[in-house]
Amino acid sequence: MSAIRLILAALVFAVPLAAPCAAQQWAPGGVPLCQSCFGDNPRVVSDGVGGAYVGWRDVRNSDDVFLQRVTASGLIAPGWPASGLPVAVLPSVQEFSGLAPDGPGGALVVWEDWRNMPPATNRDPYVQRVQSNGSLPSGWALYGNPASSAPRAQYAPQVAPDGSGVAFVVWEDDRDLFTTGSDVYAQHLTADGAVAASWPPGGLALCALPGDQGGVYFAMPDDSGGAVFEWADGRNGGANVYAQRVRSDGTLAAGWTDGGIPIAIGKANRAAARDEAGGFYVASSTPGPSLGFDGSYYLLRFRFDGTPSPGWPAGGVVVCNELGNRAGIRLDADGTGGALLTWYDYRPPYNLTGGEIFAARVLADGALAAGWVVNGTLVSDPSDATQAYAPFVARDAQGGGYIAWQSQDSELPSFIQHLTPSGHGAPGWPQYGIRVSPSYGQLDTRVAGDGQGGAIVVWDEGCCGRNGIWAQRYGADGPTSVLASLVSMAAESDRVTLVWQLAGGIAPATIVYRRTATSSWDALGPAIVAGADRVQFEDRGVTPGGHYAYRLGWADGVSEQFSAETWVVVPNRLELALEGFRPNASSSPPTVAFTLPDVSPATLEAYDIAGRQVIAREVGSLGPGRHQVRLEANGLGPGVYHLRLRRGGETIVARGLILR
Repeated sequence: MSAIRLILAALVFAVPLAAPCAAQQWAPGGVPLCQSCFGDNPRVVSDGVGGAYVGWRDVRNSDDVFLQRVTASGLIAPGWPASGLPVAVLPSVQEFSGLAPDGPGGALVVWEDWRNMPPATNRDPYVQRVQSNGSLPSGWALYGNPASSAPRAQYAPQVAPDGSGVAFVVWEDDRDLFTTGSDVYAQHLTADGAVAASWPPGGLALCALPGDQGGVYFAMPDDSGGAVFEWADGRNGGANVYAQRVRSDGTLAAGWTDGGIPIAIGKANRAAARDEAGGFYVASSTPGPSLGFDGSYYLLRFRFDGTPSPGWPAGGVVVCNELGNRAGIRLDADGTGGALLTWYDYRPPYNLTGGEIFAARVLADGALAAGWVVNGTLVSDPSDATQAYAPFVARDAQGGGYIAWQSQDSELPSFIQHLTPSGHGAPGWPQYGIRVSPSYGQLDTRVAGDGQGGAIVVWDEGCCGRNGIWAQRYGADGPTSVLASLVSMAAESDRVTLVWQLAGGIAPATIVYRRTATSSWDALGPAIVAGADRVQFEDRGVTPGGHYAYRLGWADGVSEQFSAETWVVVPNRLELALEGFRPNASSSPPTVAFTLPDVSPATLEAYDIAGRQVIAREVGSLGPGRHQVRLEANGLGPGVYHLRLRRGGETIVARGLILR
C-alpha cells in the first residue's frame, strides 16, 4: 500500500475505583480490523504469538471472504492490508464458514463457494492457506483450492490442521440426495494445496448410508497425522452422534468401521473438541420442552481408538438437567485435561427475564470441578431483564476460561467474563463481566485464547459510523491502566508519522525511540505537542521497505517510562488504493479517501444502487500520495453507493452509505 494507515481509538483507559474492569490491552472500544467494510460472521484463532487471525464474510462487493491478522499490540500485522486480505473475491457467492491455525504460524480458511454455478446446486468447498506475512504458500491458487468438485451441493465445510500446514476438510454433501439422502464427506489437502495421494478428488465418503448425515459436524486432528470427524446422524430415524477416524492416507484407523462408530444414540450433536490427552470431548443434548431448544446436556469423552475414556459412562456425564429450555452449548478443552462448557438457559425463573449464560467445568475423570455449581454456574447478570445468548468459551490455559456473549437490549451490547479454575470471577473482573465495547450493536461475537493466558474477542458492528469488524484483547493479570498509547500511525515510502495519547495530559518531556530487528534503541528526538493530551512525531530518516519499531519515553519523576513498542513496515512505493467514504455512513456530503501512485490520469466515480453513475471526477492531476476529496451533495441522496477508482487498466471498488 502507498500509505499504511491505522487509526485507533485512544488506548488510554483509567480504571475507576468503584467499578474495576478487566485488563484491556487495546483500545476501550476495540480496534478496527476492517472499518466500513460491511463484514459479518467473524471467526478468530490465535496466531501463536499473542495476536490472532480473524476471518469474516464481506459484502463490500458481493459475498466474499476476507482475513486479517492483528498483532499482540493491537495493530494490523506488517504486510497485511488495512481493510483485510481478500481470500476469495469473485462475482459469485463465497460463504465463509471456518478458520484454523495451520501449525507453522499461518491460517487455513474454508468456505462454501458458488463460482461453479450453474447448475444451482453446484456449490463446492474451497480452502486457502495464508502465511503469517499475508502471502500464499507455493501451490495455493489465488482465491483458494477446491476440496471437492463433485456434482450437486456441498455445504458449510469445516477445516482442521495437522500442525504442518496440512488441511482436513469435512462437509455435508448432497451428491446422492435422492438415494441415500445427505451424506458426510472429507478431504485431505497437503501443505502445498494438492489433494493428498490416495484420497478421491471428490472427497472421501465418511458416511453415505440411508438417512441424513450432516447438520452440526466437527473435524479435529488426531495424534498421528490423521483426523477425527464427528456429525449428526439420522440413520435410525432419530437424533444420533457418530464419528469416524481416518489416517493421513485415507484408510480407516484401527478399531473404526465403515460408516463411523456411534458416540451418542438418541441425542443431538452439539459441540466437540480435542481433550489434549489422546482423545476428544463431545457435547450432546436431549430435546427440550419447546421445539428448537435443548433439554439436558451431556459430555462424553472418547479415546482416539474409538472407545470411551476409562471411567466415563457410554452415555456421558450430565452437565445440566435443569427444567426448561436451553441452547447454544459450546465447548473448549481447559488446558489441563478437562473441559469448559457454556450455554444460554431459560430455566425458571430466568425464562421470565430473557434467559442467562451458564458455564461448567468438567475434569478429566468426568467429575464437576470444585467450586462450580451443579447444572451450571451463572455467568451473566440476571437483574438486567434482557436476553443473554450465543456464548463462546476459550481456555486461559490454567483451567479457567473466558466466556463472551451477546445481550438483547436497545444497545445490543456484548460481554466477556474471565472465570478461574474454581468457577469464580478472576481478580479484577466484576461479577457478571464487562462490555467488550461502549459502542452500540456488537453482533456475531466470538472469543479465542491468545496463547498467553489472555483472550481476543471479535465482533461486527453496523451502527453509528463503526461499520466493520472489531477486536479486543484481554489480559489475565487483572485491572491496569495504560499511561501512553498509540492513537494513529501512517507509513509512506519516505516517512513514518505516529501520534500517542498520554493519560493525565502532556508529560514535561517525551522522547521518541526507534530500533530495528538487529539494532538497539536510538533516541530520535522529542515529540511535538499535538493536542491537550497528544504528542506527534514524524520520522523522515526511513528507508523504503524498512522495518522499524518505535516507542515513546517520558519521565515520571523517578525514572524513564516507555510505551509499548510499535512495529512499522515502510512501503517501497505508492500503490493505487481506495478507502471509501470518510465517515461511513455519512449524514452530509462525504469525503472520499484514496491513494495515487503517480500523475497518470485517474477517475473517481460513484454509482447508485440501480447502477446509475451519479458522479465522475478526474483526480489524476492531484499527483502521487494519499488524497481526500469532498463529493458534492447534488445527486447523492440517502442510500448505498458504489465507488470506483479507475486508473489505466486498474479498477478498485468500495461501498458507502449516506443517511438522511
